[in-house]
Amino acid sequence: MMDTEKNLTVFDKPSDQRELAHSGMARKRGCEAINRLKVMLVEKERTSKWLAEQLGKDPATVSKWCTNASQPTLDILLRIADLLEVDYTELVRR
Repeated sequence: MMDTEKNLTVFDKPSDQRELAHSGMARKRGCEAINRLKVMLVEKERTSKWLAEQLGKDPATVSKWCTNASQPTLDILLRIADLLEVDYTELVRR
């Protein structure tokens, strides 16, 4: 999966990319956090479980958003901003 001489990641099949994302290697390889969802939930004294219930989503999905393992769609991000009563820009890393 890795071409170490050139320090490039080569994905032989789509599942390789999913495995990289799920293993946390993406963060270890220098990918930055994209959203500030976890921080905003703490500031608003809400939990990811609460957010999952409000959105009708699986708590595991919301957990992935909070750890930046995956990202919510723009529509969902706007709904989250409404639920937390913040501007959507506060949910995105600057």
